[in-house]
Amino acid sequence: MTLRHSKPKYPSYFSQTFVFLFYLNQNMKTLLHLLFAHSSRLLQTFRFSALLISAFLAQIEVVNGQAFLKEDFIISTNQLDQNKGPLRQNTIHVPLKMGGPGFDAISSFQLFLQYDPAKLSLAGYIPEAINNVAVNSEGNMLVLNWSNPSNPVNFTSTTILLQLQFNRISEGDVSLIFLPGSRVGNNQGLLPVQYVNGIIFQTWQLTLTSQPTDGGTTTGSGEYLPGQSINLAALPSLGFYFQNWTQNGNILSTNPSFTFTMPASNVNIQANFTPQSYQVTTQSIPSEGGLTSGSGVYEFGQTVSLNANAHTGYCFINWTIDGEIVSANPSYSFTMPAENLSIWANFEHLLYSLDLDVDPPASGSATGGGDYYFNDAVTVVANASEGFQFECWTQNANTVSTNPIYSFLMPASALQLIARFSINTYTIQIQANNPDFGSVTGSGTFFHNDPVTVSALPNEDYVFIAWIENSQIVSFQPIYTFNIVSERNLTAVFQEMMTCSQPVELSVNDLSETTAVISWVSPSEIQAWDVLWDLADFDTLQTGNLVSNWTQNFLLLDNLSPQTSYDFYVRAICGDDLQSSWTGPYRFSTHYVGSFEHSSFPQFLLYPNPAKESLTVASPSTLTGWIHYELIDNRGVKIMKETKWFENNLKISLAGLHQGIYFLNATINSQHFTGKVSVVN
Repeated sequence: MTLRHSKPKYPSYFSQTFVFLFYLNQNMKTLLHLLFAHSSRLLQTFRFSALLISAFLAQIEVVNGQAFLKEDFIISTNQLDQNKGPLRQNTIHVPLKMGGPGFDAISSFQLFLQYDPAKLSLAGYIPEAINNVAVNSEGNMLVLNWSNPSNPVNFTSTTILLQLQFNRISEGDVSLIFLPGSRVGNNQGLLPVQYVNGIIFQTWQLTLTSQPTDGGTTTGSGEYLPGQSINLAALPSLGFYFQNWTQNGNILSTNPSFTFTMPASNVNIQANFTPQSYQVTTQSIPSEGGLTSGSGVYEFGQTVSLNANAHTGYCFINWTIDGEIVSANPSYSFTMPAENLSIWANFEHLLYSLDLDVDPPASGSATGGGDYYFNDAVTVVANASEGFQFECWTQNANTVSTNPIYSFLMPASALQLIARFSINTYTIQIQANNPDFGSVTGSGTFFHNDPVTVSALPNEDYVFIAWIENSQIVSFQPIYTFNIVSERNLTAVFQEMMTCSQPVELSVNDLSETTAVISWVSPSEIQAWDVLWDLADFDTLQTGNLVSNWTQNFLLLDNLSPQTSYDFYVRAICGDDLQSSWTGPYRFSTHYVGSFEHSSFPQFLLYPNPAKESLTVASPSTLTGWIHYELIDNRGVKIMKETKWFENNLKISLAGLHQGIYFLNATINSQHFTGKVSVVN
């Protein structure tokens, strides 16, 4: 029986089925067909199937071109199986073939095969296309070496290199495996090869790269046969999306998974990825705390630079994302992640201290200091102590205001203001009621609270009666010592020496439409007086209102008629049967109803008058300044003495005062005023 095979219908390394025809030697009639079948091009297992002809199963083996009955025989691209059958064959031939593109000038090879030495033994080889092959058996491995650089062989068409000969030495399956590491070379170097369908072919390298390298991963790189289909896949990394596959700049596909047919050459294919774009949003907390820059759309991996600029009165604290601090630097740079970001710039509203001092110490007080925010409305008030007057507010030795009430907007810095005061100076003016009656000393200018002494010296045949001021007796002592707290104008009253001295210095105070306070001066030893008063030019012998044995040196006349003139007389009572001569008449006129110009307070209104709980002193025109005032009762006792800031009006408390007549002396802006106040319960 002779074995022949038909020409394959397909290229040997792509076909799904191979057909071999076996003929009888005597008449060349077909005995059977042998079919090589495999499930895919890459599955390297082929099995002989013996077709049933004329009702018998032929078990054959190919030996030296002859077909012999044998046990089942399976051959594969990298494996030879000998299965046990009804006949035992002792000789096995295995042809080794080579062919395909790239094998045009083969000059060497080294092939590694594995077999089972317990079932097979190497008998040698039969040369076909080449000879001088060194075949070595070491254990279960065969090594075939051949080299002929001077006479390379063209194997572009599939050609049998040689046939390996084995002897079976025991029953059972046998196998022959083509091992990795086998090499085939030409004059340029080694070629990658693969054993397919019993034939050694050259493979080509498929290299996949990612652009950028961190943009994603690829699968499908490796060595492949020409015409082989490869499934390529690209998986983008976080923050990227797949764009396309390119080869030498030419787009192959825009699908991340596609099938590529391997050519007969090495190939480099690039998977291109593009960074995703994400939004960066910045916000200031609080919104008025400052401005931010750097928000916008950024690609994944791009450097983002943010800046925070605090407004005046604020300072930058930190940047936060979802409440987590990411930077305490107003200039913050980071790499854009694969997500949208909301970043908060946090600012602090700064407090600035306002310190107030007084100069000189104890000269006054200042209120309004403390901590303020930038642009807060601030009002500071300076109050002079008794005997001092406010001069100005200074900052760094520069005058910023001459008003004791100073309002301004807080700057964006700590501030120190000094309220400066100066001590008051007062002038003492003294004179005698008659320079022929005596002399006085002690006038001049003095600082507040300085001790002052004025002296009165009567001439011969004259006596000193008292010191008076504003028609009020202030001392019966010729040497009068006091601490000065205001301007003073003192008059020393002298009188001729006599048994019972007449009252002198008759005067009227606190005139109104219906009232008047009349007063006089007598020596201190005189404690009672008679007063006679009535309409002007009244008959002192027939008419008049007599007030007998009056014990004060002033008298309130009320229920008078407005715009009417009156006269009054006064005499001193020196004993039961001793009175002085009458002094008078002293004439005065009550005011017009509603008229203010005749008041002794030409720039002030006193209301209500009579008053109960408080008295308001008001100026009919704009008037501001420090007012020094004192309240004196009808005995000449000083009840109240204060200094306050006056701004058009001032309310004075009368709480605790007894019903009666009081006198208000006031000084403002170097002007002096006197008024009478009637207090009722």
